Amino acid sequence: MDLIPNTSADTQAMNAVAAGLRQRAGTLATVSAKLDAQVAAMVYAGPAADQFRANTADRRQRLARTVSELQTLADTVSRAAITAEADASTAVGYRWT
Repeated sequence: MDLIPNTSADTQAMNAVAAGLRQRAGTLATVSAKLDAQVAAMVYAGPAADQFRANTADRRQRLARTVSELQTLADTVSRAAITAEADASTAVGYRWT
């Protein structure tokens, strides 16, 4: 069995991906907050308004979950980059058979 350290991970690219995911999460959070403010400023009543509020609340929850998932994914990619960097710095390049 060959045990060769994997030093080919592109940690700069991984960190760029993580930054991009965080940026997208931030953008979604900003858009969601702006939409919430616009909806809150609207004056409406009746059954259609109730349905609109319910739909809006559902979409807000989905956006919040998506933002959270993007942030979690970014953290996962960042941790993987840190691990890959640590592995690369400790790799000695020996082949064990």
